[in-house]
Amino acid sequence: MKVSLNWAQLYSNVDLKAIPKDELIERIGRQLAGIDEVIEWGPRYDGIVVVKVVNCEQHPNADKLHVCKVDDGGVVEGAERDENGYVQVVCGAPNVAAGLTVAWLPVGSTVPSTLEKDPFVLEARDLRGVMSNGMLASATELGLSDNHDGILIIDPTEVGEALAVPGTPFKQLYGLDDIVIDCENKMFTHRPDCFGILGVARELAGITHQKFVSPEWYLHAPTFKNAHDLTIKVEVSTELVPRFMAVAMNGITIAPSPMYIQAGLTRVGIRPINNIVDITNWMMQLTGQPLHAYDYDKLLALCGSDATLQARLSKKGEIVSIIGGKSVELDDKTIVIATDKQIIGIGGVMGGADTEVDEHTKNIIIEAATFDMYSIRKTAMKYGLFTDAVTRFNKGQSPLQNDRVLVEAMRMVAEYSKGSQASSVVDYKSDSVQIMPLVSASADFINARLGSQLTVEQMETLLENVECAALSGGASDSRSVLKGVGAIDEKLTRVGIKIVEKTPEGYFKLLIPAGLESEYEKIVSWEMQPGFWNEYIGAKNVFLFKDPDTKVVRYEVSDDNEHEIIEMCRTYANDYYTSLEAMLANNDWYKPLLPLHKIVVSDAPDANNISITPPFWRRDIELPEDLVEEVGRLYGFEKLPVILPSRSAAPTKKNEALELAQTLRELLASAGANEVLTYSFVHSKLIENVGQDPKDAYHIRNAISPELQYYRLSLTPSLLDKVHMNSKAGYDRFALFEIGIGHRKEKLVENLVPEELKTLALVFAGKAKKEEGAAFYQACAYLDFIATKLNLQFRYVPIEVAPDDAVLKPFAVNRSAFVYADGVEEPLGIVGEYRSEVRSKFKLPLFSAGFEIGTVELQRALAHAQKHYSSLPRYPTSQQDATFDVAATVTYSMMLSSIVKAAATEQAEHGYNYDITPGTIFVPEEGNRKRLSFKFTLSHPERTLTTEEVNKFLDEISKNAAVDCAAKRI
Repeated sequence: MKVSLNWAQLYSNVDLKAIPKDELIERIGRQLAGIDEVIEWGPRYDGIVVVKVVNCEQHPNADKLHVCKVDDGGVVEGAERDENGYVQVVCGAPNVAAGLTVAWLPVGSTVPSTLEKDPFVLEARDLRGVMSNGMLASATELGLSDNHDGILIIDPTEVGEALAVPGTPFKQLYGLDDIVIDCENKMFTHRPDCFGILGVARELAGITHQKFVSPEWYLHAPTFKNAHDLTIKVEVSTELVPRFMAVAMNGITIAPSPMYIQAGLTRVGIRPINNIVDITNWMMQLTGQPLHAYDYDKLLALCGSDATLQARLSKKGEIVSIIGGKSVELDDKTIVIATDKQIIGIGGVMGGADTEVDEHTKNIIIEAATFDMYSIRKTAMKYGLFTDAVTRFNKGQSPLQNDRVLVEAMRMVAEYSKGSQASSVVDYKSDSVQIMPLVSASADFINARLGSQLTVEQMETLLENVECAALSGGASDSRSVLKGVGAIDEKLTRVGIKIVEKTPEGYFKLLIPAGLESEYEKIVSWEMQPGFWNEYIGAKNVFLFKDPDTKVVRYEVSDDNEHEIIEMCRTYANDYYTSLEAMLANNDWYKPLLPLHKIVVSDAPDANNISITPPFWRRDIELPEDLVEEVGRLYGFEKLPVILPSRSAAPTKKNEALELAQTLRELLASAGANEVLTYSFVHSKLIENVGQDPKDAYHIRNAISPELQYYRLSLTPSLLDKVHMNSKAGYDRFALFEIGIGHRKEKLVENLVPEELKTLALVFAGKAKKEEGAAFYQACAYLDFIATKLNLQFRYVPIEVAPDDAVLKPFAVNRSAFVYADGVEEPLGIVGEYRSEVRSKFKLPLFSAGFEIGTVELQRALAHAQKHYSSLPRYPTSQQDATFDVAATVTYSMMLSSIVKAAATEQAEHGYNYDITPGTIFVPEEGNRKRLSFKFTLSHPERTLTTEEVNKFLDEISKNAAVDCAAKRI
């Protein structure tokens, strides 16, 4: 965003030039935006002066050259002069003539247009036998525009008689003695108002602690007149266009813009074209609101009947020819501007070539619209169209400023092209076009976050300097509480509301122009109070009065009968008035008359509270924290104390799921297992190899790799895929584990998303010749280790009927078990060995097993676990082994459950501490019996146990086992 300080000064009531340049630049960089470059325009015009052509004669040796004598007021030193003090210059411009005021580049000066390429320094030259001292320059040579048809003629009425005298430095004209500050666009991403020079001018006043007042035409909502010379229709069929305004103007004369406009546009990097296009660019650069001008007659020729502008979404395959001759094929999501027959432009991006304004244009349509910022951003990226309009629309311009920008553009068109309004103004607004709500914060809230000690009055002043109307005391009930009558008067007047009458009792009779009702609501809250004065809006000569019986009576409003209507408003305060003309035209330009109540004046406002109504150009002030930022920035962050603000902070509640995951990592790592992280996306072959169905998994259409096309159902397949590569690398015995997520496609949870399975999976692999027993028990050992450390008791229950669950697919059901924890009814997961087909496809060693349990279920088990503390034993422990002979049908878990039950009874009765360690299982080749061995560790916290006590403990265990499992102790 290039900001011309001279341009900003044109619209600022604050003297920006009185601020030292270095200080101003420093403040901008510190309090407003990062600066990419500071461009000083004045030096490029050093030496160039204003002169008057006092004599112009035909060159004796050239038909297209003229010999001129110019008066520079004698200011250029060393110039060769005649007896009258005039300087001779040969000029080839067709428009040179005596009496003109022009720009002279003396000998030794550099042509401005060549500065950035190959600087051309002028010398005294002989041109066909006549000596020329410098040159008379065109606008192109001065770097002001592309117009090189002739020399630049300085119009005294445009620059002022005081500057149009010979000898004036040329840089004093057209604001050329300027500083242009190129600010980083990203710094203004949340401040669309600062993509206009008016917004930056306001901020420059604010950061220098001066009060800014916007121009009248911008501050107040305009009142548009009606016209019917030309007809236009506007149709909006997409919610991506919240506001669309348009007006036709006729009698247009296309010509170059005034030089101050051309020079201003050039300084900020915009090429001047003609007066109409330049006005739209001028207003865009000034306010941040892009405008577009259509040739009315070209548009009408493309329509079926009336001139029609449609704002709609494109249809896939539609083609538009945009300005510059480029054709673009559109998708079905692009905002376009079209007639009732064809597309004529890409909305918010670029206009079409078919309706472009050119030198033959006589009638135009000016469009002032707002487009969805996200849609514009996508459109620009898709088609590679990055225009000045895109830069502003994709930051989110306020739709509440469109009418103000449009009315000023219409004024400039009337002034510089002699055009006149030829149609009524069409104004489409969606329900999303709303004023911003009141934002409040206490002074303590702001000071606590800034570390400052500012008063409410200081904060109010800072905010009001940038036209954020501060309401002291915040909101009270349904109305804004204001400080005093004087403040009310000022606020009402400031937003354009005319105070027609004010009674000593505090009642007001107000004239509120159409469109300013919302501004009034921001100052005074709404309340119906029959019997009080009523305000009337956009007072015209015809009103309709609706009586209680719904009879309509017409009244002509004049000086004589105005009082009568006001009295009727008092009587029927809840009825309304509207414009007959507006009703017949079927538009809502005139709003209903609204009731005015007594303005509440608070005698004792909350001195610690501050509220603001964000102005219509500020869409970023929504939260109390936004007030903190505004106050801090405008006050100056560098003035704040460099200390941390005092805060009372409570410790953050721990995330139990993350804590459990970390605990499991540490436990398994301490047990010798190795954690791996695998992709959540897998190949279909991996899913099929464990017996899962790829149809149950989500297929990723835009997969980052052909190997990663499916979202995994469980973690075990990913771990199994890593076993063979580690075995091949020479690792004979290892365990891999992962904590991650799978999914269940068939089970949807809230918001209709698949249920996530948060699980812990482990795979153990070892050489069969070096291992004893079954791999199943090795996997159980890791689970038992986890259970012991977490103070849990796991039970392993054989799987009688395997449910159709993806997690169970890799496991051999007859060599696996469900894992249960005390206090939780549903199983935590499964532990076991793998099916032979799985071992074969993954090339697993014969001695391999693993488990996969849910971490959510494990967390639930922890919540039910009984936590108790026992001190370390002070007395010796006794250990005894016991073997039981049982029927082959008795499972190990049945026997263990019986033993634990008896041990718990003995513990409760005698206070023993015990531990039961699994021993061996011996199954003879013949017979239907088997033997189960257990190791018992017994102690007492207060004494050493006797042999009799240990034997009695084992006897009770044996009795209970005999009853429960028909077990015989050997």
